[in-house]
Parts: sequence; structure tokens; C-alpha cells
Amino acid sequence: MHLKGIENIVSRILGDAEISAGEIKAQADAKVEQMLAEANAKAEQVYAQGLKSAKAEVENVLLRGKSMADLEGRKALLAARQTVVDEAFEEAEKALEAKRKDKDYVKLLSKLAKPVVEKDSVVVLDKADFDAVGAALKTELGCAVEAASLPSGGVVVKSGGIELNLTFAALLRQYREELEQAVASVLFQ
Repeated sequence: MHLKGIENIVSRILGDAEISAGEIKAQADAKVEQMLAEANAKAEQVYAQGLKSAKAEVENVLLRGKSMADLEGRKALLAARQTVVDEAFEEAEKALEAKRKDKDYVKLLSKLAKPVVEKDSVVVLDKADFDAVGAALKTELGCAVEAASLPSGGVVVKSGGIELNLTFAALLRQYREELEQAVASVLFQ
């Protein structure tokens, strides 16, 4: 009986151990379920946050792309407008060059030079203009007229050590900045 008593005690200890093991396993399973639920919730939260961040980044990239495209479009438009304004000034220079063959060219040169000419002034023309209208301009202005190598039509007035460049190219360069805005407004109304 002694053996039987030990068997009963062992059996009882094993039974208690099985119950304890079952409870521990149930607690562990519950803990695993809870941890999985928390991990899934955290994963969904991270996924939602990542998705939100990705959407925001895509919107930012699209917005930057649109801004860049708008900027490039404005640059292209500005470059095209500048080209048209440049062409307008080139046409103005050609029109002034064409005046060199006009019968009233002496009057034009006289109007350019007269406000700054003094008795001791020397008016300089390019060689072609000097040959064509030099004598008439000398009579018109009442001062010396010389020939030199000038870049375009118009005159250079020398007086008292000062040279005033009134050639067409110089005048267009000088007044271009203030005229450019007016020309652009007329061209792009």
C-alpha cells in the first residue's frame, strides 16, 4: 500500500501539473493572442501612417513638378517675348539704315546734331554718308564735317574734347532699356 499511496500522490501531482500546464498554456495562448492583436494594431497604424506619408510625398512631388513646369513655361514665354522684342529693335535699326538713302537724310542728321553742335564742333560721318551728304550737312550746321569709320548711320559730334556718339546703333543701345517696356506692351497687348 505504500506503493499505492505513492502512486496516488504521483498521480495527483501529475494531475495537478497537467491542470497547471493547461492553465499556463491557456495564459500563454491568451498572451500570444494579445501580443498578436497589439502587433497587428501597431502594424496597421504604421501602414496607415506610411500610406499617409506616401500620399503626402506624392502630392508634394506633383506640386513641385507642376511648379517647375509652370516656371519653365514662364521662362519659355519670356524668352519668346524677348526674341520678338529683339527682332523689333533689329527692324528699327534696319529702318533707320534705310533712311540713309532717303532724300531727307540730311535733315535727320541735322536734327540729331544741331542741339549739341557749337561753332568749334566737328561732325563726323561714315565715309558713305560723308560722300553723299557731307557738304549739305556742313552747310546746314555751319561747322566742320569729317569722314571716319563709323558702325552705322548717324553722326558723332566732337566739341571741346568731348565726343557725343549719335550713331543709330548707339542711340538704340542708349534708349533700348526705357523703350523696351513700351515696345513689349505694344507687341503683347
